Amino acid sequence: MAERERELQRVVDKFQSVCKRRKLKVNVGKSKVMAFERAETEVIDFATPYRVGVPTGTKCEITLKGERMEEVKEFKYLGTVLCKHGSMEGEIRERAVMGRQVIGSLGRIMKGRSVSMEVKRGLRNSIILPTLTYASETWTWSRVHQSRIGAVEMSYLRGACGVSRWDGESNESVYERCGMSEKAIGIECGG
Repeated sequence: MAERERELQRVVDKFQSVCKRRKLKVNVGKSKVMAFERAETEVIDFATPYRVGVPTGTKCEITLKGERMEEVKEFKYLGTVLCKHGSMEGEIRERAVMGRQVIGSLGRIMKGRSVSMEVKRGLRNSIILPTLTYASETWTWSRVHQSRIGAVEMSYLRGACGVSRWDGESNESVYERCGMSEKAIGIECGG
């Protein structure tokens, strides 16, 4: 990581020389670079309930072994999706997809009538919520993000108590059926 392109190029060059000394090969095709954009001005985006910055179109041309490294808009680092423009959209999308995959793999258990609601709540607390909220302590939450993650949790709860979205039951009544308080995930967001 570096503040400026020149600094990053020096870091990459140093990395390459250390690898070469230790007889390690760096695969340029698998190596990526991402420059975070800095906002020049702030505008209100009427499609979302919060302010967003206008990106400056930051580019980064870094070479490794004489080849230009691919610049990416998103990068997965230690299980967290980092986005070029600094938003959490990619990470929230990834968490929701992973949550739905976990729910799908638990489908037979959830539909089983012999499985108690207590066990289903335990699965929610030990598997579903950790999947949905992994690394969430570092996220900048918006109401939109909270709603997306909450929708996946509600999908699990509806399946756990056998209620379809089309049955006309409110989320509050689903929480009651599951024996839970309404603010289940407990994520607070600013703004």
